[in-house]
Amino acid sequence: MRDKVKKLLKISELSSLVGVPKEAIRYYIKEGLLPRPQKTSKNMAYYDESFIERIKAIKELQKKRFLPLRIIKNIIGEDSGESSLNEIKTLLELDGKIFKPIDHLLNFIPLSANALKASSSVRSSPI
Repeated sequence: MRDKVKKLLKISELSSLVGVPKEAIRYYIKEGLLPRPQKTSKNMAYYDESFIERIKAIKELQKKRFLPLRIIKNIIGEDSGESSLNEIKTLLELDGKIFKPIDHLLNFIPLSANALKASSSVRSSPI
């Protein structure tokens, strides 16, 4: 019983572990992306370690696949079990191996037409 208590987290602990604000965790619960925590009183709830993996999966699906929360809810909703979560983690791992990260493209600044002309040896001609 004592080991089980050690694995339960307060929302502030969960928030700092996953780097997600407490308000976002509450929102995920309200929207059905996460199951309800174990309530011990009106103002106190505990979250087991499965919340860590679920929140990480939500954030990865947002970051890597640019999925909105309503789609993520269909994939990883509160009803999905541990096997579903493992499948998502495997998919995200494969995704990183198959598709190259595009983070460098997010900082891409396109050249203006004049800058492009100046940087190339191609001469412009009227069309």
